[in-house]
Amino acid sequence: MDRSRGNALTILLVALALVAAAEGFLLLRLARRVGEIEERLAPGPSASAATPLALGQEVRALEREIGDAAGRAAHAEELAARATARLDEVERTAEDLRQRVLTGGGPAGGTIPKGALEEAVAKAVEEKVRELPQGGEWKPTLEQFRETLGLSETQADSCEQVFDDAKHEAMKLLTLPRPEGGCVLDDLVAALKDPQDAEAAAKKVFLGLFTAKIPGRDEPYIAEILRIKERAQQGLGNILDAEQRKRLSRMNLDHLGVQTSYDPFGEYVRDSMR
Repeated sequence: MDRSRGNALTILLVALALVAAAEGFLLLRLARRVGEIEERLAPGPSASAATPLALGQEVRALEREIGDAAGRAAHAEELAARATARLDEVERTAEDLRQRVLTGGGPAGGTIPKGALEEAVAKAVEEKVRELPQGGEWKPTLEQFRETLGLSETQADSCEQVFDDAKHEAMKLLTLPRPEGGCVLDDLVAALKDPQDAEAAAKKVFLGLFTAKIPGRDEPYIAEILRIKERAQQGLGNILDAEQRKRLSRMNLDHLGVQTSYDPFGEYVRDSMR
């Protein structure tokens, strides 16, 4: 799942690429120095200015430098291969978790024991939060999003509409009335009013999206939320050019959290808290 790629691994790969490039530049520079020595060895005015002993020492010193540079380049290449393999492993794990959430079953199609999915998801969420410097998915302002991707004003306006449409869909989902009364957003408001630990109560509501069924449907809320986000991602892809789509694929963007002038969730919570 390209939106969940590990930022740390991506940074490592970039760093290793820079190291390899630097080593390649060094090897080219050393090769030029070898060429200079060969010119000095060739018959001509410069040949008499260099003694065989001095030239031999210089050649041996160059051999050592070339060996060291080649060794460092090989080591950088090895680290890059290991980092790439680790990134692939993380992506496979993320995709497996996503499929388990969508289907409600294990990788082989079996049934997940009661409570196991919620526990696995909670652990994955906590680990992801620890990995991300900003504590989770990126929730930029529309202007920050525009600047980061280098959007034109027309593109930014179209992207804003995509985000607002996604929020509208999610709002309808999270305010669906349940047979026993209330809705998910009502649960969130009640959690925020918890005098003991509002943060823990709100987290419990969030984790409930992975197991609680949508009223009238036999699937959890998270399944539809993932579809809403996927549709938003596709909508953005239709607006952006190739380079902008590449940048977007590296972002851990919260499509429902981009700050536009339309904030239905905040308005609902604020009105309910009064």
